[in-house]
Amino acid sequence: MFSDLPREIEEEILSRVPIKSLRQLRATGKRWYHHPLFKDPKFIKRYFDTTPRKYHKAIVLNEFRIQSMSSYVDERRISPSRFLLIDPLDNQKVDIAHAFH
Repeated sequence: MFSDLPREIEEEILSRVPIKSLRQLRATGKRWYHHPLFKDPKFIKRYFDTTPRKYHKAIVLNEFRIQSMSSYVDERRISPSRFLLIDPLDNQKVDIAHAFH
């Protein structure tokens, strides 16, 4: 049973669960609603430091290069990484003329 686990393992497991699922877990009963971890500032900080952030991906044509762009919503960063798109049938570079969202 989950309650038999050491607190460190409980923290490790719960720190990997998406926030939406944690909210749903708390709604299942008093035991989870009043669980001490959900009120512990250290756990809350660790949770937000270790959980993956939501980000947006896009492919952009810039100066005749295709770039993969990732934008992290909470950090407002854009991290481009360049790559070439090669047609596997003839090993030729592929140019993209239109993009759709």
